[in-house]
Amino acid sequence: MPHHLKLTGPIGSATETGVPEFAPSTCLTSWFLDLPLAHPFWPRYMISVVHLREELGMRPAILLYPEATHELMIGALDPQFNPAAHDASTWKWMQPFNVVHQFHGLSDGQAKALAQWAAGEVVEGRLWVETSDRMGERERWKQALGERVALLGREQLA
Repeated sequence: MPHHLKLTGPIGSATETGVPEFAPSTCLTSWFLDLPLAHPFWPRYMISVVHLREELGMRPAILLYPEATHELMIGALDPQFNPAAHDASTWKWMQPFNVVHQFHGLSDGQAKALAQWAAGEVVEGRLWVETSDRMGERERWKQALGERVALLGREQLA
């Protein structure tokens, strides 16, 4: 699986992995995050974006609101499998996910751009992958993603 782009910042690095071979056909892109400062036990995470269109042979997506067309997810990767950016067989998502955000009004390409933007925000330390309600991080993600989706949507109309 070729690597396309790597972002680095004070918090760690993000490597675009594209779509892993084992991913469902709804997956548009994934980013592997190596964040040593994020958590003492699980320093590696994944950002993935999927489309929510119906696919033959797959259960319909669960929409959190009727207009939703895409979903961005962020989750920790199980450290028991020693996750590595270059080896998709080591990527085992831990649950529950840290961030799940459905949105609409963007093309698949713009949804991929949203994933890249999110990866950049994380490695720069502007958004945090560990989303303890105590810290208000889930609300920060919801607000930041909502604002970015609106911005990308306006760019599409221009």
